[in-house]
Amino acid sequence: MRSLPAIAVSFVSLLALAWSSAAVRAEDSLFQLREEVRTDDPPSSSDKKEDDRHATSYDPYCDPCDSDTHCDGWGDLFGPAIGVAGIAVTSPFWGPPALIGDSYLVDGYFPRYPYKQRGGYMWIGDPLPDVYIVGVRARSDFGTNFGRFDWVGANLLVESTMRLGFETDFRELHENGPGASTDSLTLGDANLFYRFAQSNQFQGRAGAGFNYLVDQSDSNFGFNFTYAVDWYPVKPVIVSAEMDLGWLGHESLFHFRVTEGVNWKYGEAFVGYDYYDVGNFQIGGLVAGVRLWF
Repeated sequence: MRSLPAIAVSFVSLLALAWSSAAVRAEDSLFQLREEVRTDDPPSSSDKKEDDRHATSYDPYCDPCDSDTHCDGWGDLFGPAIGVAGIAVTSPFWGPPALIGDSYLVDGYFPRYPYKQRGGYMWIGDPLPDVYIVGVRARSDFGTNFGRFDWVGANLLVESTMRLGFETDFRELHENGPGASTDSLTLGDANLFYRFAQSNQFQGRAGAGFNYLVDQSDSNFGFNFTYAVDWYPVKPVIVSAEMDLGWLGHESLFHFRVTEGVNWKYGEAFVGYDYYDVGNFQIGGLVAGVRLWF
């Protein structure tokens, strides 16, 4: 069981991480973000030289896919290397179910709020009168990098005993310019997911959907992959983390978020760190808010 000092240290660590991000990419702006998303990057001369070098360096007598050619032993290592890489890449999906003993043979149901039943936010086994086949949660939060950027966000998540679910997230991002000038736009995503790991105290989910950027002049979209976990180590603590990978318009996108909160019945208050990376635009900072469970 985690002690109260350990929980306090976790909160302080999150705050320190958020505070340290205030100096990240101070020159970034929402104008830059729009340009990154809406403008295709021209090919650079270095890319062309690299392509030419690879085009002239191909050796038809050294093809690892052809057993009649030889590559000084590299071909013998190609298969095992692919196997090891495959295990490493897929471990986030098969590792958690193995660690928590999720056999996929027993259904999971949802209490009205975390810690109402044994463990955290799931009842594994035969249903009880006060557990449900659908769980719903919604959150609202405020974020800041203690500098030019603040944001207000919200999220809605719906999941079922069948392990399928839907979630959507958005944030209204504000940039504080010189004087009283401000700029703003909306970033968000929407995803369908599958709960690949579940126990009384741990749930993991992964899925796919789309990202979007919206402002007064245009809207842009892209593909999104999402991976998220919720951990209920000891009443009333809730630890949540999520990661998004994909692209938005003409740029790659990476998003990471981790929070730690305490709940009382239907409500949770949390604090954490939130980071966005779109192309060459980065922003990270403190996030704090409330989450409601239905």
